[in-house]
Amino acid sequence: MGEMSKTNMDRHRSYRIGLDIGIASVGWAVLENNSQDEPIRILDLGVRIFEAAEVPKTGAALAAERRDARTARRRIRRRRHRLERIKWLFEREGLIQIDSFMERYHSPNLPDVYELRYEGLERKLSNEEFAQVLLHIAKHRGFRSTRKAELKEGDNGKVLKATEENRKRMEEHGYRTVGEMIYKDAYFHTECAWADNGYLLTPRNKADDYSHTMLRALLEEEVHILFDSQRKFGNEKATEKTARFLPSLLAAKETGLSFLVHYFIHVSCFTQLCGAEAIGFDSFPPFPLCCRWI
Repeated sequence: MGEMSKTNMDRHRSYRIGLDIGIASVGWAVLENNSQDEPIRILDLGVRIFEAAEVPKTGAALAAERRDARTARRRIRRRRHRLERIKWLFEREGLIQIDSFMERYHSPNLPDVYELRYEGLERKLSNEEFAQVLLHIAKHRGFRSTRKAELKEGDNGKVLKATEENRKRMEEHGYRTVGEMIYKDAYFHTECAWADNGYLLTPRNKADDYSHTMLRALLEEEVHILFDSQRKFGNEKATEKTARFLPSLLAAKETGLSFLVHYFIHVSCFTQLCGAEAIGFDSFPPFPLCCRWI
């Protein structure tokens, strides 16, 4: 009888469990509570020790290589999908026909895109030139600073320093856009004897060198400036609708249906949803393209 009463008492005992989880151990303790649910004594405690999941010599996580590879795959996939969405937008708005545009895009006689980014401020671009410029900006969309990146040292610190220096260079020389700065400023030129103008544009970063990195905010501003300039020169394809939507694509990470939702928000279609005929199936991209976004 006494053993049965003790078992029933243990079954209804109030207790709490505390855990201290580390990379190489887990400590635990069981505390008994009184009727006010306050701890009054330790019932049991202990620790389990195991090998840390890291490289002994360097301290790097064993999963770091897999994580880095997964991050790279995700970045490449998002970039590819972002460019596909932008090309679909251009075709939908009548700016290009994707097949002929891509044939031109991969031809050896393609005009220098930085020259076009500058000329877009000075003259009317053709539809395919305008699409080439916008697609290039979307492809190289710059660095967006975040709180986490700002607190980290190392590579992110170098990137932030480079973006700030390039921002100051734009202000000091009065460049209107990043494209104009890269096209005109000698900082982005490399001497070349066989080049027609004696130099080559070298806007890309080299290994462990982030000096040519630009803030994404400056590139988004360049998109707006280009659209404003093209409208002034009479480019009918530089619509405010596309200009409102394109910057959100530059910053987009989302895929699938959330992209479609953002699209119709930006082109103000949701204000017409009270009628079923307001948005037809022709407003959506081809179904296989939607599947690749998800």
